[in-house]
Amino acid sequence: EWHDAFGLRGGVRRKVGDAWSWAAGLYFDDTPVPRRTADPLLPDSDRVSATGGATWTHRRFTVDVAAQVVRFQALDTRESGNAFVSRYGASVVSVSASFGWRWGGR
Repeated sequence: EWHDAFGLRGGVRRKVGDAWSWAAGLYFDDTPVPRRTADPLLPDSDRVSATGGATWTHRRFTVDVAAQVVRFQALDTRESGNAFVSRYGASVVSVSASFGWRWGGR
């Protein structure tokens, strides 16, 4: 009994000088899971996210850092006919870094 879902995404990347670039993005995901079938194994809900990051490049060496915040909208299964009566929401913050080396070419 799931339904079609809608997602909207957008982002930008901007080069700043020879060595730096910055990036940012936003997205919205509509959940395909109806409230009456959501359960502890699949507690999906609509979510909104913001991302940002930077890249530093020196010759063949690159360093990337990024962060993401995801906000899961509150999901309330009360009065939906769901056997798992619950109400919950969540947020996630993630941070990453990577180091790279390009072989050959420019």
